[in-house]
Amino acid sequence: MEQKEGEEEAERAALYPMVDIKEVIGYGGSCVVYRGFYEGREVAIKQLIQPYHPDQAKYTLLEMENLRTYQRENIVPIIAVIEKKEDEVLLITELAEKGSLDKIIREAVKKNLTMKWRRRLSILRDVAKAMVYLHEKRVVHRDLKSMNVIITKNWVAKVCDFGLARSLPKGCNPTIDVGTIPWMSPEVLMQIPYGPSIDVFSFGMVIYELIFMRTPDKRKPTDGFRFKSELYAHQLPADIPQGLWELLCSCCAQKPEERPKFPKVLSTIEDISRGLPKKDTSKKQRKEKENEKEKEKVNIIHTLSLS
Repeated sequence: MEQKEGEEEAERAALYPMVDIKEVIGYGGSCVVYRGFYEGREVAIKQLIQPYHPDQAKYTLLEMENLRTYQRENIVPIIAVIEKKEDEVLLITELAEKGSLDKIIREAVKKNLTMKWRRRLSILRDVAKAMVYLHEKRVVHRDLKSMNVIITKNWVAKVCDFGLARSLPKGCNPTIDVGTIPWMSPEVLMQIPYGPSIDVFSFGMVIYELIFMRTPDKRKPTDGFRFKSELYAHQLPADIPQGLWELLCSCCAQKPEERPKFPKVLSTIEDISRGLPKKDTSKKQRKEKENEKEKEKVNIIHTLSLS
C-alpha cells in the first residue's frame, strides 16, 4: 500500500513539477481536493477527472481560463489551470482556512454550537455579492450549495467550484441536467429550458441550510419538484430574523420569473441585517456599565442614609 502511494506521488511530481501535492482535504463528484503548494504558495489543488468527450473537456478548460479573469473578494480566485493528462486537470485555487460552509454547519451541529444570525447573514451577503458579479458577467454557476462556499479565517465567504459554471449567451436556454439534487431548481430537475434564476433557487436552498442547519430535503416529481414552504414554516427557529424566511420562499418560487434577481436578494439581506439587534458590547464595556450601576446604587444608599 505504502509502495503504491509512493509511486503515485512520484508520478504526480513528474507530471506537475511546479505543484507540491500534500494530503487529501476533500472529495467531489469527479474530483479529489488536496492541500499543497504551487510555486511556493499554499493552495487548494483540485484534481479533476474529466468523464467527458475530449471536445467537451477542451471547452471546460477554456471556460476555466475565462473564469480566471473574474477577480472579486467573494469569488475564490483560480490561480492556475494545468492539463497534463488527456483526462486529468489540476485546478489551483486559494486555500480557505475554515473549509467549506457545509463542513462548518456539520461541525456546529455535532458540537451543539450556535451560529449567530449576524454571522449567517454575513455569509449570505458575501455569497449574494459574488452571484451579483457572476450574473453581471452572464455566468451561471449551476451548482451553488454550501459545499461550494468556502470560509476564510476572517469569516469571509467565497463562492468556489466552477466546474459546472457556464457563460450563457443572450437568449440561450440550455436543458442539460446539472447541479446537486437537493439544491437544483424544478426546471433543471424536469429538464426544461432554464436561465440564471436556477442559481437564485439554489441560493434559497443555502438560506435553508443556514436557517435549519441541515441539508435540504429532496423534492418529489409528483409535485413538480416544488419547494413546499408549508412543510417547514412550523419548524422555524423562534429567533429567526424578520424577512429571512420570506426571502427563502421568494428565491424558491416555482416559476423562475417570480424569483428575485441577485441585486434584489443582496439588498434584502442587507435590510434584514440592519434590522438585527445592535451588537453586544465588549465584556470590558459591559463590566464598566455594571460598575457604574453599582456605584450609583452605593451613592443612592449613602444619600438616603445621610437624609
